[in-house]
Amino acid sequence: MTAELILDARNATGESPVWSIAEQALYWVDIPAKRLHRWSPADGKEHSWQASQMLACIAQTGHGSWIAAMENGLFAITPHADGSLDSRLLASVTHALPGMRFNDGRCDRQGRF
Repeated sequence: MTAELILDARNATGESPVWSIAEQALYWVDIPAKRLHRWSPADGKEHSWQASQMLACIAQTGHGSWIAAMENGLFAITPHADGSLDSRLLASVTHALPGMRFNDGRCDRQGRF
């Protein structure tokens, strides 16, 4: 088997890949760049959205919406066609030490993070 580069995203730290069945697209985050990315294999296009905080991980809920663990809590996020990313705080968190952040997270089949 030979690996093939399909997208030269050049992320600093690309993490949390999520395949959207409904969109047939791959989403992921670049943590230090504070960016959400989407790539569609059907047309080969990549889109990205700038967040206000580092995105550590993303998950798609059972209803198709998105949840993100960001620097100071869990957020509902909504990417828009114009490149903007809305975020609504669901739960705030105080980390044990300064500089700590979330790392990995997922939703189960019922959409629970």
